Amino acid sequence: MATSTNRPSRQTGPEGSDGHVKRAILEKYAFYRNGEPTLQADIERAANVVHVEPGSRFFDVGQPCAQVALVGQGSVRVFLASESGREITLYHVAPGE
Repeated sequence: MATSTNRPSRQTGPEGSDGHVKRAILEKYAFYRNGEPTLQADIERAANVVHVEPGSRFFDVGQPCAQVALVGQGSVRVFLASESGREITLYHVAPGE
């Protein structure tokens, strides 16, 4: 399971500002920075900016993974929960990781 642990910023505005936010997030990742311009353009077209509220679950054990999530701000805690409700943190993911 994965949850957001820090409050993400609330970016709003016209498509142009989302494009700016999208590029700012992507620039934190070496695969994007080091990619050819055509690859960068393809990634920008396919990417969506999603704001996740702190504590929200956005992925559960056994759920198919159809997309890749990149952290732009804050962090994500990846953990397992037992049937009794106890949780063990596996790791945290921060921007650029």
